[in-house]
Amino acid sequence: MAPSASSSKKDAPVSVPMRLVEPGHDPASAEETTTVTSIGIPRNKPMWEKSDLAAIAMSFACLGIAVAVLQRNRAVSWRLGFNDQIIVIGFLLSTVQFVTRKIDSTAFLILESRWGIFLSYTGLGCRTIIALFTFLPLALSVGYKRFTGGVSSVLISSPWPAYSSSYGVSVPSLGDFGAFNNSIYYMITSYAPFASATSNLSIPLPDTLTAYGYNTLLLDSQSTAMLDMPTSEYTAKIQEKLQGNDFWTLEATVNATGTRYNTTFDELKKNTEFWEDTIGGPGYLYSTLSGEGFSLGYLEGNATLHDGLYCLAGLFTGPRSWIDYNSNITSPDFVSFQSTAMMFNIRRERCSGTWQVNRTAINLMGGMCTGELTDQFILTDRNVRPFWFEALPVWSTTLLTTFTINSEDLLSAWLIPAFTAGIGGGNWARIAEQRFDVMAYWGARVTNELLYPPSDETITATTATLKVTCPLYLLLAVQPLLALAMLIIFTVLYTTPIAKGFGLVSVLSGVDKESLSLISGAVGSARGTEVNMLAREQNSMVLQGSKQMQRILTKSKTLSLFFVFNLIMRAQPYGKTELIVLKLEITLYFTAE
Repeated sequence: MAPSASSSKKDAPVSVPMRLVEPGHDPASAEETTTVTSIGIPRNKPMWEKSDLAAIAMSFACLGIAVAVLQRNRAVSWRLGFNDQIIVIGFLLSTVQFVTRKIDSTAFLILESRWGIFLSYTGLGCRTIIALFTFLPLALSVGYKRFTGGVSSVLISSPWPAYSSSYGVSVPSLGDFGAFNNSIYYMITSYAPFASATSNLSIPLPDTLTAYGYNTLLLDSQSTAMLDMPTSEYTAKIQEKLQGNDFWTLEATVNATGTRYNTTFDELKKNTEFWEDTIGGPGYLYSTLSGEGFSLGYLEGNATLHDGLYCLAGLFTGPRSWIDYNSNITSPDFVSFQSTAMMFNIRRERCSGTWQVNRTAINLMGGMCTGELTDQFILTDRNVRPFWFEALPVWSTTLLTTFTINSEDLLSAWLIPAFTAGIGGGNWARIAEQRFDVMAYWGARVTNELLYPPSDETITATTATLKVTCPLYLLLAVQPLLALAMLIIFTVLYTTPIAKGFGLVSVLSGVDKESLSLISGAVGSARGTEVNMLAREQNSMVLQGSKQMQRILTKSKTLSLFFVFNLIMRAQPYGKTELIVLKLEITLYFTAE
């Protein structure tokens, strides 16, 4: 099928007039000497190249992917983690650099041809700009890796749905070594974080619920709860899945052993029948030396199914022996204890807790208790009551880490919390030691209280990621924004006669071979290998000879083009003529000067 007349006219060869300029003459006065028929096809310069638009779109798409990869509460950042995040971000930065580098070179070419601001001047500002664009990709590739310390979290479901009995009275293991099944050991490990945090009595009591260690929750100035927790087996399963600094946050409604200070006890202190009934049950007031002039006393009370267990404890002037017991309510030591004793109620109740599990430990982060009672049957079993001949000296020793047991300390706001934490810890520790025996003996009733599936459990998995901050987003957006700025330059300087596809070959193609003898002297001022490379449109061009033209360009195709087009735009005042003619004229003019 023959082409149409219009298309034939559009694709016809172009005749280009050429002028030769003698050395020392004005290029504008030269006469046209020849006409060359070109096989090239002229075209209109587009406002934006499709490849440039595609590159900018690709750069912003990479920016969007990078932002999605960094979102802290998205599954993608959690699944990638820190190591895979830096791989993905690095790949995206490299992609943006690759697709935008042609845009940058074209923009610099336009700016150089219009004003000659880079190769015509050697000031610090121009050199800084060139160095900035040279080293920017390297700086970005290093910079984003400095944003460490971030985390990403996502809600997950339990990986072990068949593992139903995962909460209860339990004690965490010591790494691969199981915990000693001993109530004294349990009491020490549970109470120690509280004792350490309260070692300075000048610190005011917290006004909010505060967690200590793995199960101690200070509810207020008069109440403490020892929360049931994820079992050691469940915790071990979780830790097997964790890597590095990963951790899981578990939230669940659980049972707890709560200890509360009874503020109504003053009404019973002078009630002889109450004391006889109390001493007639467990039978003894246990005491141990606790500070100069004081003993720590503990009298176990009675337990009921509807109200749990109560006990009496306090610091008093008592026997000077290390450990003692007394069942005579009329003895001086017992009377002294009665005057300072405080009542505490120990009950099993409903609470909620939040734990953080990492590769080596489990810690209680917070919680709350509603005061709703659960089954108190376990507290009626005397086998799970503390053996105070063992427990009381240990508790007294931990008390001495906080209190010097003097008249001033006895007025401290921390005294009652220390008693609720110590009494609660002692009772909880004994239950933990005997839990398997009492579950086997009492069956389902006790088992359901001490070992049970979680209620309202939520699991949040957290892994280490890049730290998401505004500077990181800005770092990732630098190259796309620069590419957009280059597009704006293309638009503003649209009339500049430079576009893609117009390079060094376009310059050389306009040379009349008969006029090349005029610049033969330039051969002596350039290395032969570099002249050959120029003829082949390779990577460098060297021009030397005149004082104005003494500049050696690096082996960079882009810089060579900058130089040539800078000369073209400087030649514009000599007259309006075809662009190819100007190229040849300027080359001849400066080489012959």
